[in-house]
Amino acid sequence: MGDSILFGWKATYKLAGAPDFLLEGKSTARIRDGLIVELTDGISGAQCIAANDYLIRYASSLKSVP
Repeated sequence: MGDSILFGWKATYKLAGAPDFLLEGKSTARIRDGLIVELTDGISGAQCIAANDYLIRYASSLKSVP
């Protein structure tokens, strides 16, 4: 479609006492009248598993948000 753009992205999550975690994905933005009207993010199954494993391993270091 001529109204969408696809782009890759990377996000690095940092937590004291844990190694950095790099999450990579792809997003599609649908454009109408020069504005983004829909943004869809996607990550692979392998990245989902890696993120889950990281969170399980370092959950005790995370603080809850009041």
